[in-house]
Amino acid sequence: MTFLILCVDRDDDFGAKTGVTTPIIGREENLDAAISLGLADPEDTDTNSVLAAVNVYDDMVRQGHEAEVATICGDRNVGATSDREVSEQLDDVLAEVEPSSCILVTDGAEDEFILPLITSRVRVDAVKRVIVRQNQDIEGIYYVIKRALEDERIQRTVFVPLALALLVYGFAAITGYQTMGLGLIAIAVGAWFIVKGFQMEDTLVRLLRDFYEGLSSGRVTLFTSFLSVALLLGGIVFAWQDVQNLGAASQVGKAIVFLTTLMWWAIVATLLTAGGRVLDAWVTERRILWSYWLLPFGLFATGLIATSVLSIVSRIHAGVPASQLVDLGDFLYLLGGVFTAVVGWSSHHYIQSRMRSGTTASPQETEST
Repeated sequence: MTFLILCVDRDDDFGAKTGVTTPIIGREENLDAAISLGLADPEDTDTNSVLAAVNVYDDMVRQGHEAEVATICGDRNVGATSDREVSEQLDDVLAEVEPSSCILVTDGAEDEFILPLITSRVRVDAVKRVIVRQNQDIEGIYYVIKRALEDERIQRTVFVPLALALLVYGFAAITGYQTMGLGLIAIAVGAWFIVKGFQMEDTLVRLLRDFYEGLSSGRVTLFTSFLSVALLLGGIVFAWQDVQNLGAASQVGKAIVFLTTLMWWAIVATLLTAGGRVLDAWVTERRILWSYWLLPFGLFATGLIATSVLSIVSRIHAGVPASQLVDLGDFLYLLGGVFTAVVGWSSHHYIQSRMRSGTTASPQETEST
């Protein structure tokens, strides 16, 4: 029966501070790694964790048990990325050692987050938590707090959000919009909690990376997306102005006017974004996105029909007699929406049939729908 004494460095202090290749398997290898980390950063508690793991290993060997000690590391980006790295290294260790059970040695609750990940692969008989003794006087507490605030991860999660909040509120106070500043801060904090709660950090980093790559490569989609957002914001402003011009109209009437105005701005913004994607696909890959053919027809048909329906709902709310609910303009809007939808569907069906017969374009130049 083989015992695996496992030490976990979830935030990869060994790799970041010493350059040691992980996983680290074997007593001497772990001692060398602990000494290297101790020399690089004498205050890092992971050094004590590895030494504690070696101590447990020595006790198991003295008792006549067959044992092995190993250290696995994650990534500086603690979360999904580091846990995937821990999983891969754990699989490598298990494949080499082939233990019957495991004793986990950890220096805190953060590393114990991966306990379910370990128990899903090997039986865990015990968890040894290493607590480093600290001086308890005021100077010692101050020193511990000071060192914690110098940690790069704490700086990113505490200082940066606090600095942004102060900047937003300071600018709002200077311009006389303190209430708006507090609202913006509340929105930002709520968005950050959502990102942390759903563990969307990796997705956010990927979006920022795509944004940077879009800027460096000059992709049209990036600029059309910005322009679409600007159009949508402009549509909200114009729709709000239309509502204010109604005066003492009912809330339902104001809502209908707001939706009718904003809807067409949103349609144009959507078409602009789609046009950027189509243009990018053609410029970069010489590929035509035929799947976007139906989009403008569908959007315009929806806009025409929705405009007519909202107009009729407005008249119903105003108490207009049933004989006068639908006027010529509403009928033309409905007819135009249906006609646009039929034209779009028919042309799309025709293009699909031509593509299947191979007479319109080669497979390399089209995207199948």
